[in-house]
Amino acid sequence: MVALSKQTAADDSHYIWWLVGAEFGLAILSTALGRAVALMDSLLGDLFANQTSIRLMEHAATLDLEQFEDATFYDKLERARRQTTGRTVLLSGVFGQVQELISVGFLAAGLAVYNPWLLLLILVAVTPSFIGDNYFNQRSYSLSRSWTPERRELDYLRYIGPVTKRLKR
Repeated sequence: MVALSKQTAADDSHYIWWLVGAEFGLAILSTALGRAVALMDSLLGDLFANQTSIRLMEHAATLDLEQFEDATFYDKLERARRQTTGRTVLLSGVFGQVQELISVGFLAAGLAVYNPWLLLLILVAVTPSFIGDNYFNQRSYSLSRSWTPERRELDYLRYIGPVTKRLKR
């Protein structure tokens, strides 16, 4: 392209502008496809979360009141309700990681052809990020799971608070 820009013929400059226009069109197409994928991901995630919530409510409607009074069972049910929305984010994250893994795989294949020692550099560069993401994801999940009883108590206080305020009047 640089060699073409040094030539003065009108046909050559026409070809350069055609390449620039094609690149601009590809950039617009790439952005549009990225936004379409994000929209479809969001819509499918919402549909999945709604369907799962409906199934969970239908199941809860078949249960006895005694089962809701059991704190352990109620914590499991509440955790299941809360995870209906969290699973869509997790699924989107997994698909994003698969996409990045494919990109790194193609980059590694290209580097293997060019210089195989650069594969070691990719491995060294990616490993700390992988270890850090894995560590903090585990910590986040265990923290969220351990807060379930406190959230239940907070829900009780939230429901009881307005009732006791009305009773004091």
